[in-house]
Amino acid sequence: MAKTNPQAMIKKIITLLCGIFSITCIAQSYIHIPVDTLNIAYRSNLKLLYKDRAAHTMASYNTFMDKNFRKILIESYTEINTEFIEKVNNGLFVQDAFYDEQLNSLFQQIVKANPQYSELASIRILLSFAELPNAYAMGDGFVVVQLPLLANVNNRYELAYILCHELAHNLLNHPQGGLQEYARLNSSKEIKKKTREIEKKKYNKAQDASGLYKTIVYSNRKRHRGVEYQADSLGYVLYKNAFPGNEGVVIKSFTTLNEMDRERDSLEPADYEKLFSSEKQPFKPEWILGDEISGYKYDKTPKFWQIDSLKTHPNCLDRAQRLQKMFAIANTGALPESISAELKTRAQYDAVMGLYVMKEYGKSLYKTLLLLKANPDDKYLAQMVHANLVKLQEAQKNYTMNKYVDNVNPGYSNSYNMFLSFLRQLRKSEISNIINQYQSKI
Repeated sequence: MAKTNPQAMIKKIITLLCGIFSITCIAQSYIHIPVDTLNIAYRSNLKLLYKDRAAHTMASYNTFMDKNFRKILIESYTEINTEFIEKVNNGLFVQDAFYDEQLNSLFQQIVKANPQYSELASIRILLSFAELPNAYAMGDGFVVVQLPLLANVNNRYELAYILCHELAHNLLNHPQGGLQEYARLNSSKEIKKKTREIEKKKYNKAQDASGLYKTIVYSNRKRHRGVEYQADSLGYVLYKNAFPGNEGVVIKSFTTLNEMDRERDSLEPADYEKLFSSEKQPFKPEWILGDEISGYKYDKTPKFWQIDSLKTHPNCLDRAQRLQKMFAIANTGALPESISAELKTRAQYDAVMGLYVMKEYGKSLYKTLLLLKANPDDKYLAQMVHANLVKLQEAQKNYTMNKYVDNVNPGYSNSYNMFLSFLRQLRKSEISNIINQYQSKI
C-alpha cells in the first residue's frame, strides 16, 4: 500500500465530509466538519507575529551584563522559539470561526472589565491540538488553549476563569521569570563549583549528583508553586471584574481541573465485538484475552525524592481553599448553564483529528472508538478509524508500532491497556480486513 501523510489524509477527510454534508444532514442530528488544519495564511501570519515579538524579547537579553547568564538565556529562548515554529509548521495551532467566537467573546469581556491592565488587549489566544486538556501562558503576549480543554469544562465561567489565570501569568511576566530563573541557576558560580567538586570525586558521585539535582528541583518547584498562587489571585480579580455574581464558579472550577484527566468512559469486551465484527471477519474473542499487564515489570522502589512534592501546580483543591479564604468567596448557588453541547461535541471530534495530526495514531484511534460506540453510524468517526488504522498498518509492516502506540502500563486504565493489547495482537491480514470493514462505512 502506498504511504500517505497525515496532511493529505486530513484533506481527503475534509473533502469527503463536505461532499456528503448536503446528503446526510437530514438523516443525522450532527454532521461534523473538521477544523481547518491546512490554513497556510493563518500559519504565516502567526509566525510573523511571533517572530516580531520574540525579536523584541531577544534584543532585551543583550542588556544583561553576565555573559554566562546571557548565553544560557538566549540558548533556552531560542530552543523555545524553534519548538513553537515547528508546531506551527506541523499544523498544531489552528484557527476556526466557531472556537474563536467562544474564546474571544470571553476574552473581550475580560479585557473590557479590566482597563487598568491595558496590556491585556495585545494578548493573543491561540488554539492548539494536544493530548491533554490544558491551557498555558507562553509569554510574549500569547496564551494557548489546548483543544481537549473545551470538551472538559462544565460551563463558560469555568473556561473564563482558566483564561483569567493564564492571562494573569502573562501580566505577571511569569514565563520570562521562569526562563531567567533557569538561566540564573545554571550559570551560578555555586552550582558550577559543586559540579566541579563532584566530578573530582572518586566515590559517591551518583549520590552527590542526585543530592545537587534534588536541591535544584525542589527550589524550582517551590518557585512554581508561588507563581501559581499569584496567578490564582490576580486571575480571580480579573474574573470578578468581568463576571460579577458568578464568583462561586471559580472554586468549583478547581474541582473540575482536579478531575479533568480522569477517564470517564471505557471500551468493554462487548464494544469490541460491535466495533470489529463483519461478515468477512467475525469478532475473535482471543483479540482481547491478552494479559500483558500481569507480566509488566516496573520499579516499585522509592525514589530519592517524593514525586508529589515536584508538582508544578499545587494541589487544585488546596489552591481552591486558599483562594476561597483569601477573598471570602461564597461557594454557593446553582451552577450556571452547562457548556453548549455543540462546543463539547465539536471539541471531542476535533481532538481525535488533533491526535492524528500529532501522529499519535494509537491514542487517536482509542478516543475515536470511545465516541463511535455511542455514535455507530457517524461517518466522520468511521473515517477517523480508517485513517488511523491505515497508518498503524504501515507501522506494523515497518516494525515501528512503538512510535505510534503506547506499551501497556500499570498507570493506564484497564480499558486503555486492553486496547493496547488488542492492537498488538492483530495480524496483518486481520487489520487489513478491519480497514476494509471501515472503508465500506465511509
